[in-house]
Amino acid sequence: MLAKLNNQLDSVINCAGTIVRKDFFDYCPEDWKSVLDVNLIAPALLSQCAAKHMIQNKTTGSLLTISSAMDKTVRLSSSIPYRTMSQKRD
Repeated sequence: MLAKLNNQLDSVINCAGTIVRKDFFDYCPEDWKSVLDVNLIAPALLSQCAAKHMIQNKTTGSLLTISSAMDKTVRLSSSIPYRTMSQKRD
């Protein structure tokens, strides 16, 4: 893809996110992996790759990661931090 841009890269915008909508106690390892892969791993690897490219080509630029509005919205039925603190375990 960079070949189409004359090998130049001066900005990257990470704007991806996902969530598994289910009760905290119903999350399985695959759910956690899918959320972390999209929300954490992918932006980190993309930024790392872009930064390496910029350094190798002696270019300056910007790496921007945008989060979703979910960090400002608490859905009591599916918010993991809320559910973790409020659920009583039998």
